[in-house]
Amino acid sequence: MGAGQFSLSRSFCLLVCSILLLCAAILSVVVPVLPPSFSIRPAWLPDAQCSPDLLQHGANTNIPYRSRTAGFVFRMPWSQTVNMCSGCVHKEYPDRGNTCLENGSYLMNYLGCANCHQRDFVLISNKATEDDDGEEIVTYDHVCKNCDHVIARHEYTFSVVDEYQEYTMLCMLCGKAEDSISVLPDDPRQSAPLF
Repeated sequence: MGAGQFSLSRSFCLLVCSILLLCAAILSVVVPVLPPSFSIRPAWLPDAQCSPDLLQHGANTNIPYRSRTAGFVFRMPWSQTVNMCSGCVHKEYPDRGNTCLENGSYLMNYLGCANCHQRDFVLISNKATEDDDGEEIVTYDHVCKNCDHVIARHEYTFSVVDEYQEYTMLCMLCGKAEDSISVLPDDPRQSAPLF
C-alpha cells in the first residue's frame, strides 16, 4: 500500500467517524423531545407528535413569558390557545440574546414538519399588528408550506419606555430575546464615569 492510498483511507475513516458523531449529536437532541410513550419508528418523526393528547401534555410545561419588570418569567396557558408543535423544532424557545425578529423565521432551529415529514420553507400566516397603550405587538403563525401545519406562534413587541426602545420576541421556533436601545445619541448606560 502506497503513502497516497494510506492517507486516502485515513481521510475516509475520519469522514465516516465525523458523520457518526454528527448522527449521535442529532439523536441526542431529537430523542429527549419525544414523550416516553413513543418508540422511534423509521418515519422521520411520529405523526402523533402533535396529537391533542400530546398537546395537553405539552400544555403542562412552562412556557416563557416576558414581564416588563422582571425579564423572562414562566406561565402556563399559551400552548392551550395555539396548537404549537414541539416535534417541528430542534430546541423549544432557544435563547437568542438580543436578536428580536419582527418578521421571518429562524430556520436553523427548524427540524421539519412533524405532520408531513417534509423540510421545506416555513410560511407566515395570520399576521396581525396591534397598538396597545403605546406598545406595538406583532403576532403571526409559522406554518408548513406543504400541509399548513402550525409549527409555532411568533410574538414581537416594541415600545418606548423612558428613554429606551424596548424590543422583545417570543416564539417556540425563533426563540426568546429582548433588547433595549437608547433613543439618545449617547447611551447613558454606556458612558464612562467622570471620576
